[in-house]
Amino acid sequence: MLTLEDATLSQADLVHPMHAIPASAALPEIEAASAARDRRALRREFTKAMAGDDFSLRFLPRCLLTTQRFTAAEVVVRWKHRRRGVIPEHMLMTLADKAGIAEELSHWAFLESARVLAGLPRKICFAHTLTASQLRGPGLFDSIHMAMEECGIPPSQLELSISETTLATLDDSALMVLGSLFDEGVAIALNQFGASLGSLNLLSRMPLDYVKLDPSLVRGLSDDPSNLAMIRAVTEMAHTIGARVIAQGVETGEQREILAKLRCDEVQGGIVGPALTARELALLTV
Repeated sequence: MLTLEDATLSQADLVHPMHAIPASAALPEIEAASAARDRRALRREFTKAMAGDDFSLRFLPRCLLTTQRFTAAEVVVRWKHRRRGVIPEHMLMTLADKAGIAEELSHWAFLESARVLAGLPRKICFAHTLTASQLRGPGLFDSIHMAMEECGIPPSQLELSISETTLATLDDSALMVLGSLFDEGVAIALNQFGASLGSLNLLSRMPLDYVKLDPSLVRGLSDDPSNLAMIRAVTEMAHTIGARVIAQGVETGEQREILAKLRCDEVQGGIVGPALTARELALLTV
């Protein structure tokens, strides 16, 4: 299994030997110098990967629960490293933060996905999951607008998802950016929602179009009454504030039937389909 330590590219792999640090240097100075070399090495790897087409996009389809009509797709960034294989997206963003290149990677993902979206036969919505560092960065608003303007994508075809953990850490300036995008017509979704009953308090913190149920709630749906009660409570409250409910990680017909009875609106997971390439996505939207 690939760990973060495995994914973090080592100095030996990526950089030539540096001048030795004097033995008299204090330990914090040695650690700081090593961290700086790691960041520079990571940045070179990211820059090389972006220039060499090592990054690509995949799209997780989503459909209406009642009609099973395909309506949206979640954008996933993949890095197929030449030595270490595919780096999982959550590790990829952690590494991008460490390398100081998260903003550039986000800009690339917004622009590339907008180009794909503009070329689809039928209009759907693309969902991007944002990290706390992306939301705090100064370039998010401009990157989104540049991608939409260059490709002729209306705000209604873009969805931004943040996790409840991320939402709890955001300051007022980040919330204002999301609020401005919401006012323009960009959909805002609360992702991986429902780990605890305390999560319900977050629904009133910002304007929302979608609430996405945490996959752990769906996995235990058929044999855990507490999961059933949680989904019912979240669905009722989300509908009260005018938000739609998306169940993530739906794998079986039984889960889909229960979710329909609980009045969930959309589903995503194995029962809908695997992650798609841009070409496969175009065939699905004919």
